[in-house]
Amino acid sequence: MNGLDTIAIILFICFLIITILIFFLGMLRPHTIIIALRYLKGHMRANLALMAAACVATAVITGSLIAGDSLERSITEAAYDNLGEVDLIVTSDNLFNISIAQDLSTHSTLTQEIDGLAPVIHLVGVVSNPDSGAKARRVNILGFESQFFDFGEMLSLEGTRINSLPGDNGVFLNKALADEVGLDEGDNAEILFSDPDQILEAVFLSDPADTNLKVQLDVENIVKTEGLGRFQLSADRNAPFNVFLSLESMQKILGVEGQINTILVSNTGDEREGVKACSRVTPILESALDDAIGYRDAGL
Repeated sequence: MNGLDTIAIILFICFLIITILIFFLGMLRPHTIIIALRYLKGHMRANLALMAAACVATAVITGSLIAGDSLERSITEAAYDNLGEVDLIVTSDNLFNISIAQDLSTHSTLTQEIDGLAPVIHLVGVVSNPDSGAKARRVNILGFESQFFDFGEMLSLEGTRINSLPGDNGVFLNKALADEVGLDEGDNAEILFSDPDQILEAVFLSDPADTNLKVQLDVENIVKTEGLGRFQLSADRNAPFNVFLSLESMQKILGVEGQINTILVSNTGDEREGVKACSRVTPILESALDDAIGYRDAGL
């Protein structure tokens, strides 16, 4: 039951109580009702104006409640669409050792509360078509391992579920991005990592002042912009532009073997049950991270 339903029930109960009170008052003191009706008749214009004002105020309040409830529901559904089975996210401005994710995946207490954990590198960049020059900005670039498939379905345009990683020099594009830049399977995609604030400057092997890293990779597959193809770390209702690489390939491109900047966590249960469990799982995850960071990496 949402907030609007609760308010409607409360208003109905209040109306019912007032109606019952008026009825009993009329039974006990009928002359009071007669006086009230004469008053209403004698001041008809003022009473009509008051009733009209009350109706307008009620309409405005009800409309605001409906609009607010609709917006909240829309944002909630967008979050479910974008995140899928992801309930908790561990992320850092700096890269950290992938062994932290491995430690979490074997933590005795945490593993009883979660059913998925995936280490990834998530960056933002620019993708362009080297033939036409068409570009898409604010593209999510995700380096992932096979555990990422535990968080939902990645579907080809034909509807076939994809369960394998891109090759060493390959990428998957979601359809929203492919349409934006005019790329198809077999084409080359030019990827520019242009948001260096999200990673250590040390990952760039050139002059640290040169904050762009450009590569060309083969488009192995176009995936639907739904399920994992719609993945993004926000509740944005607009379809994202996504590029998917294998984590190993992305680490090699950046020169950061064994490093990640994000860990995705799925709690037990479906999407909504997992969200409800966050308050219980979060302190367990924090405790497990404290254990791991104490001897692995202080940069998380």
